[in-house]
Amino acid sequence: MGKKGRRRRRQAESARRYDEEVLAPRLRQVAIAAAAERARRVVPARENWFARQRFGVRLLVVLLVAAVVVAGHFLVWGGLMPWAGYAFEETQVFSTVAGWLWGGGAIAMWGVYAINRDTADAAIRTDLVALAWTWTPVALACLPSGLADFAALPPDYAAGAFAGAYGVAAICLAVLLSPVATRLFPRLGRTRSATLGWLCVGYSVLLLVWASTLLRT
Repeated sequence: MGKKGRRRRRQAESARRYDEEVLAPRLRQVAIAAAAERARRVVPARENWFARQRFGVRLLVVLLVAAVVVAGHFLVWGGLMPWAGYAFEETQVFSTVAGWLWGGGAIAMWGVYAINRDTADAAIRTDLVALAWTWTPVALACLPSGLADFAALPPDYAAGAFAGAYGVAAICLAVLLSPVATRLFPRLGRTRSATLGWLCVGYSVLLLVWASTLLRT
Protein backbone atom coordinates (compact mmCIF):
# COMPACT_ATOMS: atom_id res chain seq x y z
CA MET A 1 0.00 0.00 0.00
CA GLY A 2 2.86 2.34 0.83
CA LYS A 3 4.64 1.71 -2.46
CA LYS A 4 1.41 2.24 -4.43
CA GLY A 5 0.74 5.48 -2.55
CA ARG A 6 4.24 6.79 -3.19
CA ARG A 7 3.93 5.81 -6.86
CA ARG A 8 0.62 7.69 -7.16
CA ARG A 9 2.11 10.77 -5.50
CA ARG A 10 5.09 10.66 -7.86
CA GLN A 11 2.75 10.34 -10.85
CA ALA A 12 0.59 13.22 -9.61
CA GLU A 13 3.66 15.39 -9.01
CA SER A 14 4.99 14.52 -12.45
CA ALA A 15 1.64 15.41 -14.04
CA ARG A 16 1.49 18.70 -12.12
CA ARG A 17 5.01 19.64 -13.27
CA TYR A 18 4.13 18.74 -16.84
CA ASP A 19 1.05 20.97 -16.68
CA GLU A 20 3.00 23.89 -15.20
CA GLU A 21 6.19 23.59 -17.24
CA VAL A 22 4.98 22.28 -20.59
CA LEU A 23 1.23 22.41 -21.09
CA ALA A 24 0.49 25.84 -19.57
CA PRO A 25 3.14 27.70 -21.64
CA ARG A 26 1.88 26.03 -24.79
CA LEU A 27 -1.73 27.03 -23.99
CA ARG A 28 -0.61 30.61 -23.34
CA GLN A 29 1.23 30.70 -26.67
CA VAL A 30 -1.85 29.35 -28.47
CA ALA A 31 -4.09 31.96 -26.77
CA ILE A 32 -1.68 34.79 -27.63
CA ALA A 33 -1.48 33.63 -31.25
CA ALA A 34 -5.28 33.40 -31.49
CA ALA A 35 -5.70 36.89 -30.04
CA ALA A 36 -3.13 38.27 -32.47
CA GLU A 37 -4.94 36.60 -35.37
CA ARG A 38 -8.28 38.08 -34.27
CA ALA A 39 -6.72 41.52 -33.94
CA ARG A 40 -5.21 41.21 -37.40
CA ARG A 41 -8.57 40.31 -38.92
CA VAL A 42 -10.42 43.23 -37.31
CA VAL A 43 -10.96 45.92 -39.93
CA PRO A 44 -10.82 49.40 -38.38
CA ALA A 45 -13.92 51.51 -38.90
CA ARG A 46 -13.50 53.86 -41.81
CA GLU A 47 -14.08 57.54 -41.15
CA ASN A 48 -16.94 59.15 -43.03
CA TRP A 49 -16.30 61.36 -46.03
CA PHE A 50 -16.61 64.62 -44.08
CA ALA A 51 -14.08 63.58 -41.43
CA ARG A 52 -11.53 62.59 -44.09
CA GLN A 53 -11.51 66.03 -45.70
CA ARG A 54 -9.14 68.89 -44.96
CA PHE A 55 -10.25 71.80 -42.79
CA GLY A 56 -10.83 74.09 -45.78
CA VAL A 57 -13.10 71.56 -47.51
CA ARG A 58 -15.06 70.96 -44.33
CA LEU A 59 -15.50 74.70 -43.78
CA LEU A 60 -16.70 75.11 -47.37
CA VAL A 61 -19.22 72.30 -46.90
CA VAL A 62 -20.54 73.88 -43.70
CA LEU A 63 -20.93 77.26 -45.41
CA LEU A 64 -22.70 75.70 -48.38
CA VAL A 65 -25.09 73.81 -46.11
CA ALA A 66 -25.80 77.00 -44.17
CA ALA A 67 -26.53 78.85 -47.42
CA VAL A 68 -28.82 76.05 -48.59
CA VAL A 69 -30.69 76.11 -45.26
CA VAL A 70 -31.18 79.89 -45.43
CA ALA A 71 -32.36 79.73 -49.04
CA GLY A 72 -34.50 76.72 -48.20
CA HIS A 73 -36.12 78.66 -45.36
CA PHE A 74 -37.54 81.19 -47.83
CA LEU A 75 -38.50 78.44 -50.27
CA VAL A 76 -40.24 76.32 -47.63
CA TRP A 77 -42.25 79.04 -45.87
CA GLY A 78 -42.82 81.09 -49.01
CA GLY A 79 -43.94 78.33 -51.38
CA LEU A 80 -43.75 74.69 -50.32
CA MET A 81 -45.48 75.02 -46.96
CA PRO A 82 -48.58 76.82 -48.29
CA TRP A 83 -48.81 74.49 -51.30
CA ALA A 84 -48.67 71.35 -49.14
CA GLY A 85 -51.02 72.91 -46.58
CA TYR A 86 -53.81 73.47 -49.06
CA ALA A 87 -53.19 70.06 -50.62
CA PHE A 88 -54.06 68.43 -47.25
CA GLU A 89 -56.60 71.04 -46.14
CA GLU A 90 -59.64 68.79 -46.48
CA THR A 91 -58.36 66.05 -44.13
CA GLN A 92 -57.84 67.46 -40.63
CA VAL A 93 -55.84 64.59 -39.09
CA PHE A 94 -53.58 64.12 -42.12
CA SER A 95 -53.24 67.87 -42.45
CA THR A 96 -51.76 68.15 -38.93
CA VAL A 97 -49.44 65.19 -39.51
CA ALA A 98 -48.31 66.60 -42.87
CA GLY A 99 -47.38 69.89 -41.22
CA TRP A 100 -45.60 68.10 -38.38
CA LEU A 101 -43.52 66.00 -40.77
CA TRP A 102 -41.40 68.97 -41.88
CA GLY A 103 -39.65 69.32 -38.52
CA GLY A 104 -40.95 66.58 -36.23
CA GLY A 105 -40.36 63.88 -38.81
CA ALA A 106 -36.62 64.60 -38.83
CA ILE A 107 -36.46 64.23 -35.04
CA ALA A 108 -38.36 60.94 -35.24
CA MET A 109 -36.04 59.76 -38.05
CA TRP A 110 -32.96 60.35 -35.92
CA GLY A 111 -34.68 58.45 -33.13
CA VAL A 112 -35.32 55.47 -35.41
CA TYR A 113 -31.68 55.49 -36.48
CA ALA A 114 -30.44 55.62 -32.87
CA ILE A 115 -32.74 52.72 -31.89
CA ASN A 116 -31.36 50.51 -34.67
CA ARG A 117 -27.76 51.74 -34.57
CA ASP A 118 -26.39 48.84 -32.50
CA THR A 119 -28.61 46.04 -33.82
CA ALA A 120 -29.44 46.62 -37.49
CA ASP A 121 -27.38 45.51 -40.47
CA ALA A 122 -24.78 47.89 -41.86
CA ALA A 123 -26.83 48.52 -45.02
CA ILE A 124 -29.93 49.43 -43.00
CA ARG A 125 -27.92 51.73 -40.74
CA THR A 126 -26.45 53.46 -43.79
CA ASP A 127 -29.90 54.02 -45.29
CA LEU A 128 -31.33 55.32 -42.01
CA VAL A 129 -28.50 57.77 -41.34
CA ALA A 130 -28.60 58.98 -44.97
CA LEU A 131 -32.34 59.63 -44.70
CA ALA A 132 -31.88 61.39 -41.34
CA TRP A 133 -29.11 63.65 -42.67
CA THR A 134 -31.18 64.45 -45.78
CA TRP A 135 -34.19 65.34 -43.63
CA THR A 136 -32.18 67.52 -41.23
CA PRO A 137 -31.61 70.53 -43.56
CA VAL A 138 -35.32 70.51 -44.37
CA ALA A 139 -36.13 70.62 -40.66
CA LEU A 140 -33.64 73.44 -40.10
CA ALA A 141 -35.18 75.39 -42.97
CA CYS A 142 -38.51 75.22 -41.12
CA LEU A 143 -37.25 77.17 -38.10
CA PRO A 144 -39.85 79.86 -37.25
CA SER A 145 -39.13 83.44 -38.26
CA GLY A 146 -40.93 86.60 -39.31
CA LEU A 147 -41.52 85.03 -42.72
CA ALA A 148 -43.23 82.07 -41.05
CA ASP A 149 -45.61 84.42 -39.21
CA PHE A 150 -46.90 85.75 -42.54
CA ALA A 151 -47.26 82.34 -44.21
CA ALA A 152 -50.87 81.65 -45.20
CA LEU A 153 -51.55 78.15 -43.88
CA PRO A 154 -54.73 76.23 -43.02
CA PRO A 155 -55.24 76.07 -39.21
CA ASP A 156 -54.75 72.30 -38.75
CA TYR A 157 -51.75 72.20 -41.02
CA ALA A 158 -50.27 75.31 -39.39
CA ALA A 159 -50.56 73.67 -35.96
CA GLY A 160 -48.45 70.71 -37.09
CA ALA A 161 -45.96 72.89 -38.97
CA PHE A 162 -45.34 75.25 -36.06
CA ALA A 163 -45.18 72.41 -33.53
CA GLY A 164 -42.43 70.75 -35.57
CA ALA A 165 -40.66 74.09 -36.14
CA TYR A 166 -40.67 75.03 -32.47
CA GLY A 167 -39.59 71.48 -31.61
CA VAL A 168 -36.56 71.83 -33.88
CA ALA A 169 -35.80 75.25 -32.36
CA ALA A 170 -35.86 73.70 -28.87
CA ILE A 171 -33.74 70.70 -29.84
CA CYS A 172 -30.60 72.32 -28.35
CA LEU A 173 -32.26 72.33 -24.93
CA ALA A 174 -33.38 68.73 -25.50
CA VAL A 175 -29.78 67.71 -26.33
CA LEU A 176 -28.51 69.36 -23.14
CA LEU A 177 -31.11 67.47 -21.10
CA SER A 178 -30.50 64.14 -22.86
CA PRO A 179 -27.91 62.85 -20.30
CA VAL A 180 -30.41 63.51 -17.51
CA ALA A 181 -33.18 61.82 -19.49
CA THR A 182 -31.11 58.72 -20.19
CA ARG A 183 -30.41 58.40 -16.47
CA LEU A 184 -34.08 58.81 -15.58
CA PHE A 185 -35.19 56.29 -18.24
CA PRO A 186 -32.31 53.80 -18.51
CA ARG A 187 -34.49 50.84 -19.53
CA LEU A 188 -36.07 52.27 -22.67
CA GLY A 189 -33.49 50.45 -24.79
CA ARG A 190 -30.81 47.81 -24.47
CA THR A 191 -28.11 50.39 -25.14
CA ARG A 192 -27.66 54.08 -24.39
CA SER A 193 -28.07 54.84 -28.09
CA ALA A 194 -31.40 53.00 -28.19
CA THR A 195 -32.59 54.81 -25.06
CA LEU A 196 -31.73 58.15 -26.64
CA GLY A 197 -33.53 57.05 -29.80
CA TRP A 198 -36.72 56.22 -27.93
CA LEU A 199 -36.51 59.60 -26.21
CA CYS A 200 -36.28 61.32 -29.62
CA VAL A 201 -39.28 59.38 -30.88
CA GLY A 202 -41.21 60.25 -27.72
CA TYR A 203 -40.25 63.91 -28.07
CA SER A 204 -41.48 64.01 -31.67
CA VAL A 205 -44.75 62.31 -30.67
CA LEU A 206 -45.25 64.90 -27.93
CA LEU A 207 -44.86 67.62 -30.56
CA LEU A 208 -47.56 65.95 -32.64
CA VAL A 209 -49.87 65.70 -29.62
CA TRP A 210 -49.20 69.36 -28.88
CA ALA A 211 -50.09 70.25 -32.46
CA SER A 212 -53.33 68.25 -32.40
CA THR A 213 -54.53 69.67 -29.06
CA LEU A 214 -53.14 72.91 -27.67
CA LEU A 215 -52.11 74.64 -30.89
CA ARG A 216 -55.51 74.04 -32.50
CA THR A 217 -57.49 75.64 -29.66
